Amino acid sequence: MIIEKSIVEQRIISVQNGNMEDFDLLYRYTREFLYMYALSVVKDYYMADDAVQEAFIRAYRYIHKYRPGTNPLAWLIEITKNAAINAKNNGSSVIIVDTNPRIKSNRINPESFAEDALYVDYILKKLPAGERQVVVMHLYGELTFKETANALKLPVTTVEWRYKSAIRKLKKALDKSQS
Repeated sequence: MIIEKSIVEQRIISVQNGNMEDFDLLYRYTREFLYMYALSVVKDYYMADDAVQEAFIRAYRYIHKYRPGTNPLAWLIEITKNAAINAKNNGSSVIIVDTNPRIKSNRINPESFAEDALYVDYILKKLPAGERQVVVMHLYGELTFKETANALKLPVTTVEWRYKSAIRKLKKALDKSQS
């Protein structure tokens, strides 16, 4: 699940120009990535889902403030981070069941997707929160270390150190699970 910044920016600009259908496409394209990020912050499935929903409400409300040419994914991550922190501080979540058949039909293989997502979540939970955030942002969001550092308000060297440490730990965990 690699997110292309150019696609995200095209959709944001399209929404800024009045094409509201592209907001739905933006949501579908980035939702799973932002959910993984929110989950790394709040460590609760329902709270993470609430945070992502709130993040998209905020993104829609403030989409006119996005400046083309900047990093659109970092903009969405910052909104998601703030929503996740608010959800964590409030400590509550609401369960919403989506019965929209259109969404379910777009998934290629829900069983294997769910298994993969659970395994990735299981492995990532072995990391401390700071390392988990860096891995999700760098690998799945394809943010550079500098962009990740800016989004997390950390020095670049700290982000690089956390990433290297996390990769070592993940390799060790994978080696154990394969033996």
